[in-house]
Amino acid sequence: MIERIKSLYIKFLFNLRKSLIKSKERFFVLFKKPHLEEIGFFFQFLNKKYSPLQFQSSYVSQNLRMLSRIAPDEGLTATRKGQLVILTSKWKKNLFPLWNFLLGGALQSRVEKAVFYTYIIVTLELNNPFTKKVLLSFLDKKMAFLERHLEYVKKVNGKLWDQSVIRMHIRLFERNSLWQAKVIETMHKAVKQQKEPPIIKEAKAALIKGLYPILVTKGVSGSYWMRGLDRQILGLFKPFDEEVHAPHNPIGPKFQGTLGLRKTRFGCRVGESPLHEVGAFTVDEFFGFGIVPKTYFAEFTHTAFFNPREDPLSSRRIMKTKLGSFQEFVGGFVPINQLTREERSKVPLDEFQLLVLLDVILGNTDRNIGNILFGDEKIAAIDHGLCFPDWADEFSFWYWEYFTQGKEPILPSIVNLLDHFPFEELKIKLKKKCFISPLALQRMDERIVLFTQAVKAGLVPDQLPPLFTLQYLEPLQDRNMTLREMADRQVSLFQETLPRP
Repeated sequence: MIERIKSLYIKFLFNLRKSLIKSKERFFVLFKKPHLEEIGFFFQFLNKKYSPLQFQSSYVSQNLRMLSRIAPDEGLTATRKGQLVILTSKWKKNLFPLWNFLLGGALQSRVEKAVFYTYIIVTLELNNPFTKKVLLSFLDKKMAFLERHLEYVKKVNGKLWDQSVIRMHIRLFERNSLWQAKVIETMHKAVKQQKEPPIIKEAKAALIKGLYPILVTKGVSGSYWMRGLDRQILGLFKPFDEEVHAPHNPIGPKFQGTLGLRKTRFGCRVGESPLHEVGAFTVDEFFGFGIVPKTYFAEFTHTAFFNPREDPLSSRRIMKTKLGSFQEFVGGFVPINQLTREERSKVPLDEFQLLVLLDVILGNTDRNIGNILFGDEKIAAIDHGLCFPDWADEFSFWYWEYFTQGKEPILPSIVNLLDHFPFEELKIKLKKKCFISPLALQRMDERIVLFTQAVKAGLVPDQLPPLFTLQYLEPLQDRNMTLREMADRQVSLFQETLPRP
């Protein structure tokens, strides 16, 4: 019996520790270069003890109702689980100081923590209904609501308590929510200004006919195969609110978050993937590479799309309108990791080098073995959500060394294109159609010039992945020299690190 109790106690401690770790992970934003105030807030947050139950939406809403109803002459207590209770009767108010004295102030600190985490969770908007109207309303009204009610609880049970951390967090949330509003507004503009292509009209007709979107089970974001009237796959739809770390990511809480934050890559914000997907096709179409499948902005409405508040097995699911990118399906291709070494060596050199140039232009931070496809003497490249970083980032150009073609010099036709690169025309197109930010376009210029100077110095792709790292990219932002002069300087420094033949 004692062994049974001991094993149950150990299991309880293990589950509690697991819950606490998961709750902390939910709050941690993976900034590569975080602001000091975010760092300060995070460490202050870790120093406070809490119950995981306080992060449940039912507890939060109940506690917020309590705080909105409390009168100046009333006191507060809190259960061990973090639920606030108003001390209405006279004997409860008198009993509270006695218990507080006997427990060494434990009740008072428990109340303060319950109030603290209630406001933290409200400002984090963990249960954000995610509509533009509600979000803007939150910024206009809810922030004032929080400030007003914080004044009501400036004194908890007659004792002043420190609200600085809460107020700092509200400021951080307000700033991040403004980014969230911008991401939503940009997606609406992008979809609205695009003329709807026939393939998307056919996919919408198939939805009306009853052909459900098919959720892709691989990966860490929500994407759906869309079918045509003949039941054949037309393409892949990626809603911007279901990408990794977006609010409605279907994989689970670990991959859910807030739009506009920098989580997966420092140079890219959550929710901008559709802009980058269409941007990749825009670049490909502009130069006529023929590598990226046709990609458009799209808007679809159906009950099958994911919402974290809804039971996916329910028969009463509501209609949900989603915006995102739609990429046409291309058949007859296989991922390069399914090719043998001999088959990889048969990839045409011009196809390989066009992909190299494409990734330099895009600034691809997520090129992997699953998104380079090959078939019928052609390369196809997919999955460009993490491109166009607006800050120097680490790029995924590993395959330049993976292929034997990487040891070959860049073809004269590509060198000629680099020498006469149409910077301004391309930037105007990307800015107008895909809303790529000026900073991201500036980083694009830096990558292209650096690659051009490296090629002119006689370097081949196989040697260049270490050049596209922060060590050599960040100095290019120095405006004391021209970009070409600075790129020459960085290439010279890089060549000194290469082994001599």
